[in-house]
Amino acid sequence: MPNRTSFLALADRDRKLAERLDRRWMVLIAEPRNLTGIASPVSDTYGQQRRDLELVEAADYLRSIASPADTLARIGAHRFAITIFDSEPETLEEAWVRIRTASSMHRLEVGASI
Repeated sequence: MPNRTSFLALADRDRKLAERLDRRWMVLIAEPRNLTGIASPVSDTYGQQRRDLELVEAADYLRSIASPADTLARIGAHRFAITIFDSEPETLEEAWVRIRTASSMHRLEVGASI
């Protein structure tokens, strides 16, 4: 999975492509709820290995809801980012609602910028 530096380059590429194709795109930021903060409940209670398993689970889940054309990266200790293009038949707003709803059931906080 790409890191923050790779994501910035890939997101810039996606932005330029969206501009060239006259398409909208958005960046989603996702963060597992139980891993946020300096002293996360998972790390404090179960240790770093459990926290790492939670991160792998979150990454796998995000991969499952992203399309192959989307760019997914880990951009921080507990934070992931996804770029999504406006496509047919799903608009960005519909993709946002779908991902936000699915992610809330998986204990992920998700924000977006279109």
